[in-house]
Amino acid sequence: MLTAIGTLVFLVLIQYFVTSPSYLESNVSPKTGTDAAATKVSAANNANLRSGESTDLWKSASGKCSEAPDHRNLPALFSLKTKLGVSYDGSHWFHMAENFMAQHSALRASGGGTNRSTIYFNFDEAGFVKKLNGVTKLMVALAVLQRKQSSPVEMTLHFVHYPLASSKLRAGEVVQLPQAADMVDAQTVNLSADTPTASRFIISSDGQVQQDLSRQSKSGVIAVCAVYHGSVGGVWPTPQRGHWFPRRGDVDNFRSKIRAMCPPEPATQHVAPNPFKKRRLVIYQRDISRKLFNEEEALALLKDAFPPAQWDITVLMHERDASPCILAHKLNGVDVLLTPHGFQSMLLLFLPRPSVLFEVFPYRYYKRGYGPLSMEYGIIHGGVMSPALSWDRKLLLKLVTTEWCMLSKTCRNYARGDDVLLTKHGVNVLQQLVATRLDPLLRNVADSQTPARLRDVPERLYVD
Repeated sequence: MLTAIGTLVFLVLIQYFVTSPSYLESNVSPKTGTDAAATKVSAANNANLRSGESTDLWKSASGKCSEAPDHRNLPALFSLKTKLGVSYDGSHWFHMAENFMAQHSALRASGGGTNRSTIYFNFDEAGFVKKLNGVTKLMVALAVLQRKQSSPVEMTLHFVHYPLASSKLRAGEVVQLPQAADMVDAQTVNLSADTPTASRFIISSDGQVQQDLSRQSKSGVIAVCAVYHGSVGGVWPTPQRGHWFPRRGDVDNFRSKIRAMCPPEPATQHVAPNPFKKRRLVIYQRDISRKLFNEEEALALLKDAFPPAQWDITVLMHERDASPCILAHKLNGVDVLLTPHGFQSMLLLFLPRPSVLFEVFPYRYYKRGYGPLSMEYGIIHGGVMSPALSWDRKLLLKLVTTEWCMLSKTCRNYARGDDVLLTKHGVNVLQQLVATRLDPLLRNVADSQTPARLRDVPERLYVD
């Protein structure tokens, strides 16, 4: 009886804290809004579609684009379906990965991807494109790009929203679109051999296309001819982590695509591996919520466990608009990536194989989702639970077990809103993981001049 009453009181208190204005203001992001102009344009175009009053821009191969001399040289067009069973926007690394990037294996197996130098990604929701960041743009591109044999690629990627009746289109059909510059929602990424690493997947132009791939419509608007390749995403439930690379060669193919779009710096392309370098541990710090609260204390604990003479320990702060290629280079050669649990654990995609992803979970919150993904990708996964930090969570979450909390959506959302603490116990767990799981995978190399333990360089994205 007392247990039942205690549980009821707990749920009422949790509901109060989660729905209180102060909690919502500090822990809940505002719902993604739609751009008024984009909504107005979309509504007008949809009305034209329903009434049959659309212009040449809506016609397929029967329109001006049928005059294109060689369809093999036309841009590719994909419809991106954003609707899932969860609320998210274009900035969220994990949800964008599960909806779009996880389709890379199926597209590779079916031949539904493309190696065309210009690709249009047409999202079905107004305003969604404006939320995209560099990492999520890369994830979308990784889904559809076929394996590239050379690096770097020369590509133009258009991320747009235009109300297209994609359900009526067939793969291989040639359609007409306005230029990206004429769309309300449009971002363009240009990739070339000269594109600096820090500029890759950052907005670089207003959507220019080659003139020989354009045709003049009756309205006088320059239209882009593109070959429709089908839709991507919108399948719920999405593939579970641990099943994102199900086919032989998926991981190697995927990593080759990262190298193609985020190529090595010229200075490191032909440098021989150096096994004498220090080992590296990176703390990836979140910038808004669920931060590593005791960063300075954590650094001191880590340096005691991983001696500075052998380890280089640094902190990398999350930046929303950073190029994913910068992150790929900064995480190249890292032995351990330590971070609070969250979307940024997707950075495991840039880690060497083998290496360690170590997550610090909020009190009473544990989800092993990145464990299966790490395993299939060749990364060692580990983690530890933080003690509660805020006074209310110290009081309330001690009333329940982690298993019980994870079965309650209200409790999960409440628990994951706290910051995390890396304790001495957590460092000991990490130290043991490195010693028992990572080190055995890295060969010892004896050297007559230097008797210290060395290792072979693991399989990295780039040799440095």
